[in-house]
Amino acid sequence: MQNVFSGAICPVSLEKVNDSAVRLGAFLTICLSILGLYTENSLLFACLGLDFALRAFSLGRFSPIALISKYLVPILNLPTQMVDTAPKKFAAGVGVVFCALISGFLLIQWFQTAHFLGIILLVCASLEAFLGYCVGCQVYAWFVLPFSKKIKT
Repeated sequence: MQNVFSGAICPVSLEKVNDSAVRLGAFLTICLSILGLYTENSLLFACLGLDFALRAFSLGRFSPIALISKYLVPILNLPTQMVDTAPKKFAAGVGVVFCALISGFLLIQWFQTAHFLGIILLVCASLEAFLGYCVGCQVYAWFVLPFSKKIKT
């Protein structure tokens, strides 16, 4: 389960997280998102957004998805590969925004917009779950690299 795309520049922190648990959490996010889009349930996306918020704000020990993932990693005999937590927190923060928007659009019955955003969420979670590609790392690099080049010159 090595990260296929290791060329991304990510924020660095001293905290580490098991990449297998992160990828398993992304898979659980996919399952919940598909269920939420199929049922058009705004409450499910609100709960998923709350879970993302717990992970984004360093409260992952209370996140049901993180807890289930950590529990399943040894049962599924997945490898332990520690990775930087910072890009995963950034991606979780983006997940909060997406889930809030999806939930809101479902509440006001803008189903096409909610489904469009849900598909984007599914694609990002699928890239993480199946390829180990963190879209958050790339988005972070797009924002930071242009500014860091201006500062160096």
